[in-house]
Amino acid sequence: MTTNPGAVITSRSIAIDAFRAIVMLLMIFVNDFWTITEVPVWLTHVPHGTDGMGLADVVFPAFLFIVGLSVPYAIQGRIKKGDKPGKIWLHIASRAFALILMSTFLVNIESYGEGSLIDQSYWEVLVVIAFFLLWMNHKNSAAGYVKYLKVVGVMIMIALIYAYRSNEGNYFTHWPYQWFGILGHIGWVYLLTASIFLLSRGALKIQIAAFVFFMFMGVAEFFGWLVPVEAIGDYIWSSQNNALPAFTSAGIVVSLLYKRYTPNGKVFWFAAGGNGIIT
Repeated sequence: MTTNPGAVITSRSIAIDAFRAIVMLLMIFVNDFWTITEVPVWLTHVPHGTDGMGLADVVFPAFLFIVGLSVPYAIQGRIKKGDKPGKIWLHIASRAFALILMSTFLVNIESYGEGSLIDQSYWEVLVVIAFFLLWMNHKNSAAGYVKYLKVVGVMIMIALIYAYRSNEGNYFTHWPYQWFGILGHIGWVYLLTASIFLLSRGALKIQIAAFVFFMFMGVAEFFGWLVPVEAIGDYIWSSQNNALPAFTSAGIVVSLLYKRYTPNGKVFWFAAGGNGIIT
């Protein structure tokens, strides 16, 4: 498999790594606002429907944008290692599934009820332990003990599902009755946009078309054009918000354009023009 000439990316970007570190720091910062009082309004989330944004409203979109920036680098790196498209897609799907599954457990904590078989604090600790057992990065992933750790992690998760009861007395549940949570949204969006990139062999025109499509869907959602299909929307459109894949698609497009124009010394003018259009 080869990608389009303009899409070939051969090395890791220090700029993306630095940007990711800054956004992660901001994410930790804004997530603690609920524990304190008298936080400046411009740092917090603005109310739904308000024409404005606070710092906290920028962090999640920025992270989705970073996911998009990283997709071409990650997929191209696996292609260079000799991985076939099918193997790459299975890797994408497994990572997305991990994010969605983790988010499902975390979201259900919000409605943890007293009727559960174990105390909530123990349940939460065991959830984190199960996550580590299943997805911890081992130096020697082929070692025999690794698969046993994963089996233990799966067994803990099954036990936690059995022990769970919600505030209403319901058993462990999720889709489509609750929102997917931050990790779940990242998982669905990553699966969608990375699959598009892989299937299109990194063609820039396809990535731009995907970005425009998601933007159009966001506009359609805002103006209520999708109301007739809202009843089935949660079942066929798992990202639940059309703006989310648009952010990630934008990151993919920028990553490809950066690689294409940097060698020719045009990146400054491209960045300046793009910034002018956005502002």
